Amino acid sequence: MRLFFLIILTVYSYQTLAQGSLHVKGKIKADSLANSGYLIIIADSTGTLDTLPPGQPGQVLVSGGVGGKPYWVNNTISSTSQMFQTDAIRTTISSAYPAFTQIAGLSQTITLNDSAAIKIFTYGSVDGIGNTQGRSSCFIQVYKDNTALPNAALSVITSNFVSPTIAVQNWSCSTVLYLPAGTHTFDVRACKYGASDDFYAGGNASSPTQNQGALIIQVVNP
Repeated sequence: MRLFFLIILTVYSYQTLAQGSLHVKGKIKADSLANSGYLIIIADSTGTLDTLPPGQPGQVLVSGGVGGKPYWVNNTISSTSQMFQTDAIRTTISSAYPAFTQIAGLSQTITLNDSAAIKIFTYGSVDGIGNTQGRSSCFIQVYKDNTALPNAALSVITSNFVSPTIAVQNWSCSTVLYLPAGTHTFDVRACKYGASDDFYAGGNASSPTQNQGALIIQVVNP
């Protein structure tokens, strides 16, 4: 009777230990996990342990969702970006809308190896010249591959000889595009509209630095 009670107590204690918490001081080693690199140990919905082999350098681990096993994928996100800038040369604008004149210096061609987000920023000054209308109505437009970008345009009006005289004005605009791989050319153009005298774009005649303006392009996550 005493021996039978001892056997029951031993079995019960073993089951209690197996179902309870495991406290280990130090490292746990399993010969079956020994390999030439590091493994990731995962558990499925039943609690069964499994291993995930090491990925390649630079890869990231992606969740497989509920019930799915995680997996490695290539990291295609770049932490760097490319910057391009061209500077304006003062250009006389005498063409009237819809005939545009390209502002000298404000043209940039870029080549994308993959699709990317493109941020375009351009700025400069205009200077009204002539005294027929007393003002210059200046229209500035950014082009991509000889096509006007509708969300990258603005107008500036200078007062040339009508009080108060404000012959020099500044302009700036920016936009963001998402483009596929390939070669793309951006440039900035200007024209008159309405009753307007000619004007300088990308500079003026009165400041110490007569060439004023730039086209700046940032390629994000190429």
